[in-house]
Amino acid sequence: MLFRSGQAETSLCATGCATTTAGTSHSVVLTGTQAGESGGLLLRNKRYFVRVEATDTKGNVALSAILSFFLQPDPPKMVVPIPMDKRVLVRWEAPPQEDLSGYFVERSENGGAFVRISGPTPYNHEVLTFDDRSVVNGRQYTYRVRAVDSFGNASEAAT
Repeated sequence: MLFRSGQAETSLCATGCATTTAGTSHSVVLTGTQAGESGGLLLRNKRYFVRVEATDTKGNVALSAILSFFLQPDPPKMVVPIPMDKRVLVRWEAPPQEDLSGYFVERSENGGAFVRISGPTPYNHEVLTFDDRSVVNGRQYTYRVRAVDSFGNASEAAT
């Protein structure tokens, strides 16, 4: 991609972020796949590098930064809370990625903010269920689940 002076401010963000500003020219080169490997599409679970170069009006080129990033995994599917007496069993289907380290399970009570209830590290169990035993009968709970890959990237939340 080449961003030329005079264009509106543009951002390219992933784990790192490179931003162009009016009045300068920045070329961004994306590497990480071999020709034909992905048909030009970025692959999940693969490390990519972005090289940012700044070119002044005299044609001088300076390397500004080299950033690396991974695409976040797809979110889980079919998140289903199953209410029981003094507990809720939360079930979901895994996304297609193979290098997942686990899931973050989050809960909202009565429409409030979501709070992670699965602990600080990704919840990993061979059966894709989480047993929430910290609920009170008669209250309204909403659940969402995020997939986490082996690089620590979390997906968008699925409810």
